[in-house]
Amino acid sequence: MKLGGSMMIKWRLSRCVALGILAVGLTLGVVPVEAAGKASVREEGLAAVVNEAAISQTDVTSRTSLALLSAGLPKTAAMRAHLRPQVLQALIDEQLQVQEARRLGLNVSGEEIDGAIARLGRENHVPGDDLAAFVAKHDVPVAALRAQAYAALMWSKVVQREIRPRVEVSDAEIDEAMARARARAGQRELLISEIDLPLHTPSDEESALRFARDLRDRLAAKEVSFSAAAQQFSRGAGAALGGDLGWVQMNQMPPELAKALEGAEAGQLIGPVRAASSVYLLGVRDVRVVDPSKVTRTELLNALGTERLYLAARRLLSDLRRAAWIALKDAPATRDDS
Repeated sequence: MKLGGSMMIKWRLSRCVALGILAVGLTLGVVPVEAAGKASVREEGLAAVVNEAAISQTDVTSRTSLALLSAGLPKTAAMRAHLRPQVLQALIDEQLQVQEARRLGLNVSGEEIDGAIARLGRENHVPGDDLAAFVAKHDVPVAALRAQAYAALMWSKVVQREIRPRVEVSDAEIDEAMARARARAGQRELLISEIDLPLHTPSDEESALRFARDLRDRLAAKEVSFSAAAQQFSRGAGAALGGDLGWVQMNQMPPELAKALEGAEAGQLIGPVRAASSVYLLGVRDVRVVDPSKVTRTELLNALGTERLYLAARRLLSDLRRAAWIALKDAPATRDDS
């Protein structure tokens, strides 16, 4: 069965792209080094160069402000310092995505950008559904928001054109998935959301744990929504969908996470937990016992197809990174706006 034949997957992909506009962040005024001019680059300061495109320190600072605004977190120096490496890596990914779209001759219209921003405003319950006005009120440039929408939409077109037509799920594969579901009959499953905070170096662990504890306390106090925090801070597979991992069994989780989730009940917040090269916060949204009679072939098709689409897009981005020339510059001191 062709993935393109599923309306459910089309909806899920479009939602993922829309949420990704805030999850991935802003591409703020990123321009070719030659066009920027040496004087302006010296004035502003470079954060990175990606092939022919420069990312400025202002780009990173502005995107960080948007991430903190979206997640409802304070603009403290500690928050900025923790988020900055992830912001910079996200901006680099966006540049590679836009460059690939341009190589393929793809483009996005102003009307498409307007539509994406309007949809985000509605879905995130922004006052008056006016996301641009909301962002501007909090001193984030509207032009930056539009630039980010452009980047996310460009990448979605790459995925639709280059990857989606090649994703197929066979009847035999659905049969195998159905057999696995029957074998799990009576077993306990958890509906999990995660926030995956990657450790880029071993020295990151202390600051990541400190940040995770602070974030956990804010989540527990309902100061921040789990979904918004995952979109901004997580680097996990479900980040663009608010950290959603779907229904998971303990044998599908890393041992450290499985142990932390033993006996967990719906509504619990677990963590921080150190596992592999990340620190995790886990939200248990629901618990159930597997009933194969309720699993349909359409659901399995959607799940397998969506997973393959996501993994193929990740592989393409990894390939683009390996082939790219990327130069990182020294980070500036962070400011405290609290």
